[in-house]
Amino acid sequence: MAAVTHARIRIGYAGHMGTDRMKRMLEPGSLVVVAPPGAATGPLLEALAAEGYGGRRFIMGLSVPGFEPVAVLDDLPEPVDLVIAPVDGAAGTIAAAGRRGCAGVLVVDGDRSDAPALAEAARRAGLRLLGPDSMGLVAPRLHLNASFAPFVPGAGSLALVAQSNSIAAGILAWAARREVGFSGVVTLGAAADVDLADALDHFGQDSRTRAILLALDEVEDAARFLSSARAAARLKPVLVLKAWQPAIRNGGLTHAGLIVTSDRAHDAAFHRAGLLRVNDLDELFAAAETLGRSRQLVGGRLAIVSNGAGLAALAAGRLRQLGGRLALRGADTAEAGQEAIVEVATAQDYAKTITALLADGGVDAVLAVHAPHRLAAAEACAEAVVTAAQDAGRGKLVLAAWIGGDEAVGARFAAAGLPSFATGAEAVVGFQHLLRHARLQTELMATPPAAGEVPPPDRAQARAIVARALAEERYWLDAGEVSALLAIYGIPELKPVLATDVEAALVVARPFLSSGRPVALKIVSPDIVHKSDVGGVALDLATEAAIREAAHQILAIEGLTDYARGVTTTVALMGGGTAANVIPQHAWFSVDLRVATAADGTALEREILGLTPRDPDVRISVTGGMNRPPYEKSPEGAALFETAKRIAAGIGFELQDCPMTGGGSDGNFTAALGVPTLDGLGIDGEGAHTLSEYALISSIAPRQALIKGLLETV
Repeated sequence: MAAVTHARIRIGYAGHMGTDRMKRMLEPGSLVVVAPPGAATGPLLEALAAEGYGGRRFIMGLSVPGFEPVAVLDDLPEPVDLVIAPVDGAAGTIAAAGRRGCAGVLVVDGDRSDAPALAEAARRAGLRLLGPDSMGLVAPRLHLNASFAPFVPGAGSLALVAQSNSIAAGILAWAARREVGFSGVVTLGAAADVDLADALDHFGQDSRTRAILLALDEVEDAARFLSSARAAARLKPVLVLKAWQPAIRNGGLTHAGLIVTSDRAHDAAFHRAGLLRVNDLDELFAAAETLGRSRQLVGGRLAIVSNGAGLAALAAGRLRQLGGRLALRGADTAEAGQEAIVEVATAQDYAKTITALLADGGVDAVLAVHAPHRLAAAEACAEAVVTAAQDAGRGKLVLAAWIGGDEAVGARFAAAGLPSFATGAEAVVGFQHLLRHARLQTELMATPPAAGEVPPPDRAQARAIVARALAEERYWLDAGEVSALLAIYGIPELKPVLATDVEAALVVARPFLSSGRPVALKIVSPDIVHKSDVGGVALDLATEAAIREAAHQILAIEGLTDYARGVTTTVALMGGGTAANVIPQHAWFSVDLRVATAADGTALEREILGLTPRDPDVRISVTGGMNRPPYEKSPEGAALFETAKRIAAGIGFELQDCPMTGGGSDGNFTAALGVPTLDGLGIDGEGAHTLSEYALISSIAPRQALIKGLLETV
């Protein structure tokens, strides 16, 4: 039986019709709730009634005060903008809504498996569909809470588009606590129809939306998403919250393949589209606070005013840590060239100092920090900051960080349009996000060179390079081939130089060494993809002697590897030197040696311990030795395996032998003592000792039965 997976079905709406219905659904002037007893839509009724929604409200399936009852959707006295329905019977509801001329349907329950059928129903009905598995939507300006969110923000200028219901709920809770207002909130759920691109198009054109917050899980239609994202980002800030994904180590990947992970690809795409990525809710809130309340910055020089030197120092330290710029007083002031960090004591001091800093040509923005103090009442100081900012006009930004400030202080800053934070460090993070957005906007608006100004690449030559590698049954390109490809497409690079021997490498390195720049030495072999795995990389070589000796020793160690005999030698760790600006006096590396036979272990241990320097001015000290015997298969061990193989066959799976083993199992010791030993009888899986390690649940029972059978047999 073939497996069935969720299929993405796009519903296309041309021109005004699709836009109009989308707007009507997200900002409904009327709605109907399909709420038969026990339906998932039932709990929404309280939220719909509590927020004071003024549009016409209908209900089907129940009798609820404030809602006009209808028996079926065909009985609606007018086409409504929004139909809220459970997934049970949703296809029929969508069809009926389409016949009555309704704009859109919100399905709040269900899952991805319901999406294809509901998408097709919406396409046939000619309306928009939000969900299934959506937490709902919120339109604060209309006092509409058609969602399961317990915290509903007031009206404001931020739009939230979320794929995750839990993240959306967390953001709304934060917003309600901080009195941050929203122009609209949409949770997409399975996104059978309305998706990220649709939401970006809507809020990008919405005059009431100043910034858009995106909480992403995955992007299914990348081209469509990026097109809408670029269009929206040209008009207003777009913040992206997406969980970071670590690189998954795979032996089949080159180093470039390990570097260009899906997460790095997302970062590059977001950057190119002008989207500002944040890594967690704290960053999102800090960025939203500045971008949602602030205008475009004219520069990145930040001055700090505080009623405590320690608080100012913490904020300045965080600014430096993030690569920010502390303002220096302008030439037209008595303190010209001094860092613009000012300690104040009273509300009057705050007003006077901020006014002076905003007039200073060396200052682009001011951060006011306040800690509770009997001589500096929080409310009075906050009012002084607001007054000074308003008197100075809209030329420069003022931020506030009121430690322990109450809701009244936060509300006062919010009413004045000043970004406010719990700490100075948070304010600095928000400020840096504002700078990042300004840089992204500059890059987004940059015009690429005209096609006629760039010579066309020689695609035939590029294809020939790749074809040659494929003909040689290689899945990667060497450094020279990569350089050739980059040159064909006009991409600048720091080109590597291939040296056939140690002396040739020294000739290439001398110009760098003479100018005080270190070099890196790497081995090149068609049999070695991950050079560092075999000790084939030496970094920060600052002298000819170091380069020569590193090259000789790397080649010597690598030359001991013999895969046919099961012998591998790896330089596992390397280090050396005392400081970056000092020629290294010493270097060290550790060697991991693995063998299949005791005879090879004895011979290779002797050879490694006997390594001698090639350079007479270099001394080598080698210590250590084999710390456990190899795992050799004895006749008794082979007989035990055949027994296990028969038991496994009786259970229903094939137990495969491994012709050659390595690693550091405790079975090495028992096998060396002559005890019949089997290893690797545990659960099947992949990625041992990595972040991506996993075990297959389906193998637990068969492997348990195998162990039981061995214990009973042997």
